[in-house]
Amino acid sequence: MQAIAKQNEVAARTTVDAPQKRSWASAIFGLIAVTAIAAASGIFTAWHLQVGRLTDSNSAVKDGASKPTEAVSLKGLVAKPVPTILTNLAGQQRAWIRVEFAVLLPADLSGADALAAAIGQDTVAYLRTVSVAQIEGVNGLSQLRDDLEERARMRSGGKSRGILFKTFVIE
Repeated sequence: MQAIAKQNEVAARTTVDAPQKRSWASAIFGLIAVTAIAAASGIFTAWHLQVGRLTDSNSAVKDGASKPTEAVSLKGLVAKPVPTILTNLAGQQRAWIRVEFAVLLPADLSGADALAAAIGQDTVAYLRTVSVAQIEGVNGLSQLRDDLEERARMRSGGKSRGILFKTFVIE
């Protein structure tokens, strides 16, 4: 009777200990397998995105989409600084903007300083109608730049060739 009890006790210990060892081993194996799958999928995704980006840029060059629309030649132009602009923006928030930029004008233009000051005044009036949300991010800044260049062209009668930002701070 005692022999049977010892056999049952040994069998009970063996069945209890074996699943624990197997569960640790299977957990470690599972962790290694999941890590390998994640690494492989990350490498595949990076490779796929890189190939896609190269393909898109090559097709854009073939289509002519990457050609600049209008090149600005600096020959014969002078950058006239516009007085520093500090004004509040439109909207509920109490946001202020400080902008320093120069206008590209023909070098032989008479009254270029007065024209730069007039462009500065027009810019102040325009910036007071703009909200912070409109100029957020890269697209917002690009649209603001386009708007300011268009307003400078209108104010100068088409003589302005662009603007060059020196400082742009929103507080």
